[in-house]
Amino acid sequence: MHLAGEIGQKRDDDLRQYAIGAVAIRPDGVIVSSRNQAARKISPTAHAEYRVLRKAGTGSVVYVCRVRGDGSYALSRPCPRCEAALRSRRVARCHYSIDNSSFGTIEF
Repeated sequence: MHLAGEIGQKRDDDLRQYAIGAVAIRPDGVIVSSRNQAARKISPTAHAEYRVLRKAGTGSVVYVCRVRGDGSYALSRPCPRCEAALRSRRVARCHYSIDNSSFGTIEF
């Protein structure tokens, strides 16, 4: 989860309130990562979990973490569209931050 948080903090765009990082561990052991992208309009393709799926797929385990401007973690449960994308790519499970000390899990 901390690696996903670090990915979220590495931002050079105009996101000020929070950022979201996603890390996937593929079945072959390769670790891939992405973060949300600033978007002028609402688009699921700007979401970190949707973007990490470009590099991960079947059997992967995904970690998602929302990082506030002050560095603390917040709820990052995937939105319904991202959850559907994770399910359709047959990801094994998704862990998401709730706060600095707890997380939730979605089993697919």
